[in-house]
Amino acid sequence: MRSGGYRSIAPEDMNYDMLIENRWLIAGSPETVREQLRDSIEQLGTGRVILSFTTGVKPRWMVDKTLQLFSEQVLPHFRGRGRALVDEAPRAGYTNRLEYAVKRREDAPAPSAIKDGELVDVTRAHLDGVDARI
Repeated sequence: MRSGGYRSIAPEDMNYDMLIENRWLIAGSPETVREQLRDSIEQLGTGRVILSFTTGVKPRWMVDKTLQLFSEQVLPHFRGRGRALVDEAPRAGYTNRLEYAVKRREDAPAPSAIKDGELVDVTRAHLDGVDARI
């Protein structure tokens, strides 16, 4: 992803070195993977990363060894306090319903929406003959 425009070279025309050079692939020692992964995350402002350890044809022992090296020597550098980097920065609002239930203000208005010019309580089903809470 470093040089050229989007798909300036078709992926099937790239060799191993080109895939690494263009950051389509991060591979190498744990130190190299850490450095390149951190650079990519910082450069792109990435919050979450999808990883694949089984590309190509590898024997099972090699996949297991790769996962072990990554989990022991790479991942801890990104989760210093046991949380993902994206969870390090404070966020506005609440992360889940339980946190909302515990921390919400007592005087906060009930969730609602305006539909057809009228205020609607969005916690109710609003079906004929049904007034169940959602």
